[in-house]
Amino acid sequence: MADDTGDLLWISDGLSGSTRDLTAPRQHGIVDAAVRNGLQFCADRATRAQERARR
Repeated sequence: MADDTGDLLWISDGLSGSTRDLTAPRQHGIVDAAVRNGLQFCADRATRAQERARR
């Protein structure tokens, strides 16, 4: 994950090749921690559609 200027904020350990982009931070609690602290995420349309389907 990177900030809006492209600086690296977090990188996960190696995961299987089939792990989706948003799955790794979710598995490590990064998404929940960011939301609790008021951070927002930018995502492409495919990721947003996947999140809506998940709910």
